[in-house]
Amino acid sequence: MSDSDDVPYQYRFSEPIDLPAKLEPVGIQFLPVGQSRVIVIFSNGILDLECTEGTISQITRPQITVFELPTNMRIDDRTEEEVTIEYIEKFLDQLTFGTDIDYENEK
Repeated sequence: MSDSDDVPYQYRFSEPIDLPAKLEPVGIQFLPVGQSRVIVIFSNGILDLECTEGTISQITRPQITVFELPTNMRIDDRTEEEVTIEYIEKFLDQLTFGTDIDYENEK
């Protein structure tokens, strides 16, 4: 993993999300680290979500760092940053699936 993997990406949800309530039913493994941080294993990769507003049960602005990309993510002719953002947004799509909640990258 290179240093660019350790860059946090800031997102904003249109409404608060209860992370444990969304992750548990779909079998996504996670480890809470206090009230404002959670480590998530998603599609064989590892994400670190830190709440910049709210708690993990009412998160509105997650700061997301990819600790490890899934081994099956192909970089091809894309940059590592593009692949990292694709992975994060694949996770966020899963998180917001079936809701009216939107998200945006605040860069």
